[in-house]
Amino acid sequence: MTSSQQQPHPVANNDQLEQFFAQGGALRMLSATSAEDLAQLASYASQLFAAGDYAAARNIYVLLTTLDHRNHEYLLGLGLCHQRLNAHHDALDCFTRAGVNRVADPRAAFFAGLSLRLLGCESQAHKAFKAAVMTSGQQTEFQEIKESARRMLGNNKEAA
Repeated sequence: MTSSQQQPHPVANNDQLEQFFAQGGALRMLSATSAEDLAQLASYASQLFAAGDYAAARNIYVLLTTLDHRNHEYLLGLGLCHQRLNAHHDALDCFTRAGVNRVADPRAAFFAGLSLRLLGCESQAHKAFKAAVMTSGQQTEFQEIKESARRMLGNNKEAA
């Protein structure tokens, strides 16, 4: 066994398994999947997405979110794949889960707003874009998202 491989987390019965997941456990821990392996898969999924092969990227992100169901970046990636494949209800599910996992990151709200708008749910999209603006706040890394959300809202004074 190489030094990058981890020992699987032992779980004996259903009650222990339920407790393991309730306490934040993930399948990656049970399967001893290394962080390096996950990073390689995520990199490959990102390359596929950038190349426009959204279905193949989606398949990798499905695997990643199965192994680590709480990883914010994997959920966003899967959601974006669904969005590009016009599976907006699936995208919304991913963005909702990502938003719950990391409330201070406005990307999930923004991307949810895009899918909601494409589904014709304008009032819900408006709320999502407002949430993206508010969540962005003064976080410098999210100012582009904030400005995009403001543009989606139009010149509405509520967006400021």
